[in-house]
Amino acid sequence: MHPDLRPIDPNAALTHGWKPLASLAALSKETLCQISAEEMSTALQHLPLCFARSDDGQYRFVVMLGLSSDENLALDPNGRWRLSYMPTQYRFYPFSASYTATEMTLSFDHASGLYTETPDSLPKAGRFFTDEGQPSPILTQVIEALRENGLALKQTALAVEALQRAGLLEAWALEEVCGDLVANPMQNLYRINQQALKELNADTLYELHQSGALALAYAQVYSMLRINSLKTLLEAKRALAKKAAAKNKGNASVDQLLGRKDDTLKFNF
Repeated sequence: MHPDLRPIDPNAALTHGWKPLASLAALSKETLCQISAEEMSTALQHLPLCFARSDDGQYRFVVMLGLSSDENLALDPNGRWRLSYMPTQYRFYPFSASYTATEMTLSFDHASGLYTETPDSLPKAGRFFTDEGQPSPILTQVIEALRENGLALKQTALAVEALQRAGLLEAWALEEVCGDLVANPMQNLYRINQQALKELNADTLYELHQSGALALAYAQVYSMLRINSLKTLLEAKRALAKKAAAKNKGNASVDQLLGRKDDTLKFNF
């Protein structure tokens, strides 16, 4: 399942809203999440950080949530978050925001199954807007938080550009650390070239320090040890799946032993 993000239209969605969040299953294939420098010190304590190159050639500072291209290891089989750290963008799910140089667009993930056109008739559901067309108190908090995060992401993007200009980003093949642990490791990932970092002249180092880019570089380098955390999560997930499969096989064997083929009652007339 992939997110289905659609902008919230104040006119069309005046009386619409959302139901309480019960699962993050819609994010099960999200393996990278863009973060800002403001949360990198917390993120690197739990997960590896890197840079992801998008189709438009831009580099984003991201936290890795998996090793393969379609498996979010931070979620359990029921769609619950498994880690004590959660990226800022996910804390406001199913809301999301996209940014231009001057504007922010607030969207809602319809793949979550939480969008409703009749929130007033549902318990614990919330409305996007008041009857007067103003954002509801909760939506106002979401908008302000995502706006602040957008500003932080913008500053971080400038720092990433500085690292790129300094020639510090190099392609990172996950096969180097994963081996054959996953069949389809993520692609288009980049890391800091540590040798190039050591060889920077004093002026460039000072400029990177002043822009905050140097802290970003060191955070990425230090976080690479957290690849082992993802390996542990993957191994635990596979062990759980193997255990569940064995249990189901055992139940099937009991049914065969007792002569139970199915639970449907059938009558002949």
